[in-house]
Amino acid sequence: GFARAVGGPPMPLAVKRLTVADLPAEVSLSDADAMMPQLKLSGFPQVELVARVSRAGNAISGEWIGRGKPLSTAQSSAQALTIDGPDQPQAARP
Repeated sequence: GFARAVGGPPMPLAVKRLTVADLPAEVSLSDADAMMPQLKLSGFPQVELVARVSRAGNAISGEWIGRGKPLSTAQSSAQALTIDGPDQPQAARP
């Protein structure tokens, strides 16, 4: 699963990789999981959580996906994601 900024860069800010055998799972993302040190969760007001499953293990072209609603990074929040739909390109985000 990963988190990306709402209205920010399209690449994931923080990532945790799991296998299907690990599911269901509870995952916690923080600045420690940042893909790039200059792009941390705490640097953005809201993030979107995404969980993706791919047979090939390629997070960019996953086959099934679940998306959450925007979350504030100002507080710790839990959100349940269900991976229940085919991965389709998103319309341009604001």
